[in-house]
Amino acid sequence: MGLAATEEAGEPEILLLAAGGFRDLTRLAASNPGLWSEILIANREQVAGAIDLYVDRLVALRDEVLGERGSDVERTFDEAKRARLKLAAKPTVRAGVAVLQAEIPDEPGALARITAVLAEGSVNIEDLQIVHSPEGGRGTVHLTVASGAAGDAAAVLRAGGYDPIRLA
Repeated sequence: MGLAATEEAGEPEILLLAAGGFRDLTRLAASNPGLWSEILIANREQVAGAIDLYVDRLVALRDEVLGERGSDVERTFDEAKRARLKLAAKPTVRAGVAVLQAEIPDEPGALARITAVLAEGSVNIEDLQIVHSPEGGRGTVHLTVASGAAGDAAAVLRAGGYDPIRLA
């Protein structure tokens, strides 16, 4: 976050265009600096080792890009994707998930209403993401459910006045 703020210092409004992924990636920057200072210093050897490994991986990726080794770059991202998918999956839904998208107004209580509709229909939400419209006034909710519950979830949402679209 510090790098982004420094590099865009001449255009501070540019950070307002950052997508949800950027906000997710930089969320620790909004937390208590004193707490993180204590955590990092208390674990300084492990943190230094992890930083060294991270720098090594970044240098390797830089070299793949500069060397125009597209297949190596693709392999690097594929390995990262497979690792991330293992991290994100709950053991009970590892066999498959579905993602439903529904628009909601950008107003207090909108998220509570859509989750209440699903709860009343006995649909468990495995994960969710909110994507706010840059124009404001509305947003899109991506609801992850077990793949076997996708049909029920869509029906419950339709009955609740939503127009869900299955993405995956």
